[in-house]
Amino acid sequence: MREELKEELQEVKEDLKLFKEARRAIATGQSYRIGNRQLDRASLPDIEKIIHELRQEKSILERKLKGRGRKAYRAVPRDR
Repeated sequence: MREELKEELQEVKEDLKLFKEARRAIATGQSYRIGNRQLDRASLPDIEKIIHELRQEKSILERKLKGRGRKAYRAVPRDR
């Protein structure tokens, strides 16, 4: 279980790095043409949304690895 979390965290970190690089590429230009070929990049708001989601996922995985994942408690009221 712990190794799976570590692997998943590593994948999320790699994805986060890729999307940050994509954001930088978009900042330099949304599209460009070489000869008769044209490349259109993804929209910046879409990339920002994915980066935000990856950061949240990274935070959750790091907490789980440290033993501080989300915990739910249920209370049952009793009459006395």
